[in-house]
Amino acid sequence: MGCGLSLNPGASGSLKGNEVGIKMNATLSIWGARGALPAADRQFLEYGGNTSCISLDWGSGVLCFDAGSGLPNLAERLSGTPRLDILISHVHIDHIPGLYTLSVPLGTEIHLYGAARQSTSFQQQLETAVGSPYWPVGLRDHSVQVFFHEIVPGDSFSLPRAGGELRICTMEGNHPGESLLYRAEFGESSVIYTLDCEMNEEICPASPGTAAC
Repeated sequence: MGCGLSLNPGASGSLKGNEVGIKMNATLSIWGARGALPAADRQFLEYGGNTSCISLDWGSGVLCFDAGSGLPNLAERLSGTPRLDILISHVHIDHIPGLYTLSVPLGTEIHLYGAARQSTSFQQQLETAVGSPYWPVGLRDHSVQVFFHEIVPGDSFSLPRAGGELRICTMEGNHPGESLLYRAEFGESSVIYTLDCEMNEEICPASPGTAAC
């Protein structure tokens, strides 16, 4: 049930603080990597106590993998950012608490992506969890525009990018309640996010060179 994050050989960079500088003028930042619930205690100071939230600043916007409790820290630094695209792997509570207190600058669009599960649309899943009676502020109560994008495992789509595009590939993960795995491609580089996925032969085929996404 751990966090899987990898950069392909074409994406080089050095870790500095919570950021990785990648070719193509993109910056990868880790705002939270903890599972279960956020934790505030001295023993968590080295790696932080926030739950899963990793962002990729790709110049024309910011792409975010999951909306864990580290998301508000990212949101505070979005001044001048036209859009925030958030890829939700699944809606277990440790992956969405950042949506409860999400506040972004006026003019920044929020785009949320995820899959329908158990006959419940992606939008309905989030609006049920983030809103009445469980929380006083719903996703539609924010002063910025919020867009929902329902996807299915295997879908791929592109985000507009100055000088090119950012390509997103998806794959079904193996996790209770289901999950989505993501790959973001830009030029010859890519970032792969495989969070909360119990690996098996279907996820990692025995045949070398088999592309899953």
